[in-house]
Amino acid sequence: MSQQTTQTVQSENVQPANRFFAEKPAQIRLVVDGAGRLGRSVVRGVTQYMRRHNPPWRLQIEMTRNRARGSDWARDDGTICAIADGPLVERLADTGHPIVNCLVHYEHLNITTVCTDDMAIGEMAAQHFLERGFERCVFWAGGERSRAAHLRSEGLRRRLAEGGVQMVDFVEDWPDDQVPAGAHADLLVDALRPPQPPTALLVTHDSTARVAAGIIATAHINVPEQVAILGIDNDDMQCEASFPPLSSVNIPYDDLGYEAARQLHRLLDGHPPPEQSILIEPTGIVSRQSTDIIAVEDPRLRDVARYIRLHACDPCTIEQVADALGISRRWIQAEFKRRFGRTPHQEMTRIRMSRATHLLRSTQLPIQEIAEQCGYPLLRNFGRAFRQALGDTPAAYRARQTPSK
Repeated sequence: MSQQTTQTVQSENVQPANRFFAEKPAQIRLVVDGAGRLGRSVVRGVTQYMRRHNPPWRLQIEMTRNRARGSDWARDDGTICAIADGPLVERLADTGHPIVNCLVHYEHLNITTVCTDDMAIGEMAAQHFLERGFERCVFWAGGERSRAAHLRSEGLRRRLAEGGVQMVDFVEDWPDDQVPAGAHADLLVDALRPPQPPTALLVTHDSTARVAAGIIATAHINVPEQVAILGIDNDDMQCEASFPPLSSVNIPYDDLGYEAARQLHRLLDGHPPPEQSILIEPTGIVSRQSTDIIAVEDPRLRDVARYIRLHACDPCTIEQVADALGISRRWIQAEFKRRFGRTPHQEMTRIRMSRATHLLRSTQLPIQEIAEQCGYPLLRNFGRAFRQALGDTPAAYRARQTPSK
């Protein structure tokens, strides 16, 4: 099953029509790794779908990593799996009953797949680094060899290339034989140790990013001053347990589970499988201390960028920035444009719109209140700026981003 098209996650109410469902409940097995945010959130999304649509299912949940199949699995009528256990997924795919896979790793098995848009994850991370002025970036997977890691690396590479940023990648050079313990850590330290310039580091998962933070601290490399670390998953436990706390790409895994349940319901009702994988896009980056840095050499320009980032939604103007920092307004405009490729005013608008879209997606706050929190006391000015930036009204954007479930 090729990964070619991003399909919008829908919330169609599928009504079972087969007589089978009227006679007995279908035994549905949900196989996940309950140790991480992905597995727990997929379970939550599946149960949300069941409460909403009330399919005639009897749900069996397996949350133990590398769970061997039990004798009752032979009675399963359908399966949703979100677990990195290739042999198990292959055996499930051979059962003949409907199955929905939630990891891109197993797309090649030609089973219905609902998974993260890993290219988009890499691109979003790259944009985060470009906005902070980094001119060098490293991608590290801690030895993980997976299609998801490759796609995240490729998305990062493509977007960075558009910004003219150098990238170091530890994916393509992985050897086929067993890698000695500690080899990946040594490679990482060598790539980050001074005299390398300030470097942005994208790590394929938060759990691996927390390990990377420990390796970097042991090597006496400062985070975020010398290396800014960005994880993926926004696993609160992993992010907050890291020192410093990790910034991370947020992925709506609940939505992934919900959509997987919807697709399984369709398959059980006799509908054909989708032609391509259904991709769930990341919703944004949760910024914490690990990327709280502006990577430019001139301390004045660094102060300007940081001040704008902190005060854009107050709101502030370029005159206020100049007065607060004691720097010429003309110098700020010229140097900011030269280094970042956009004007200070465009940067303020970008920050305000980023906050606005986050609040529209993740809260039910009235649009008037969102406008005020984003630096627009007048709602009409907020609406005008939003349409110019995103080509849509705030209300229409919210409706598209939060479909009814």
